[in-house]
Amino acid sequence: MQKTESFTEDFDTSMSWDSAGSGYASVDFTELPFEPDSTCSSLESSSIEIIESEIISSDDDEIMEESFADLMEELLQLCVDDTPWNHFSKMHHIGQGSSGTVFLSESPNGEKVAIKVINLKKLKNKQLLLNEICAMQNIIHPNLLPLKEAFIYEDAVDSELKVAIVTPYAELGNLIRFCKKTRHSEKLTALILRQVLQGLSELHRNSIAHRDIKSDNVFLKRDGTVFLSDLGFCDVTDEEGKCAGNSVIGTPYWMAPEGNF
Repeated sequence: MQKTESFTEDFDTSMSWDSAGSGYASVDFTELPFEPDSTCSSLESSSIEIIESEIISSDDDEIMEESFADLMEELLQLCVDDTPWNHFSKMHHIGQGSSGTVFLSESPNGEKVAIKVINLKKLKNKQLLLNEICAMQNIIHPNLLPLKEAFIYEDAVDSELKVAIVTPYAELGNLIRFCKKTRHSEKLTALILRQVLQGLSELHRNSIAHRDIKSDNVFLKRDGTVFLSDLGFCDVTDEEGKCAGNSVIGTPYWMAPEGNF
């Protein structure tokens, strides 16, 4: 397969955005249903799910039902109470992750979008989903994957309660896929990193820690736009830039050495 040197001929022009003059206002998360996560204490998502499952199974059923009711109340405020397939046509499956299935879909005007469908019953830490939707709805930046819409609905096929998150479709996929197909010059690497850092800087400006930076969570469009995505593990930081509790979350090979101990 022939490799390309850059996204497009005008890739340099995509870097003209200036973070200092963005004009985006910081979000006060004290006014949102955004709570610090203090239950996870593992190094990777697969282990996190196992630990949370053990914690949840030991909780009192009545407390769990009350907690789920509170979650549903918050989700109904943030999401459209309808199936996404009344608004978008499902084209085909394009991805599978620990938290859901992703479909390539199309809007009535022909725009391609990605729809991540999450089964609430199978989601171990439902508060993290709430955090992700809150962050995506309220922090707007050219290098953070934007939320077009969120839906909550009962699936007609399996009668399970699901949440669907609709985002723009990144034609070139994530950075891992891109690296396998592209010969990287130093200039191209710098251009990609600059956009990732601009998105990360905006999160930090709003007192949010991403907590899972890796190439799987960096997506690229054909016009040269780079998106930092997947805020499923994000959390609020204090004045010192630290998250509540002693949680250790992330992917080991992508974490700072001190974060693995």
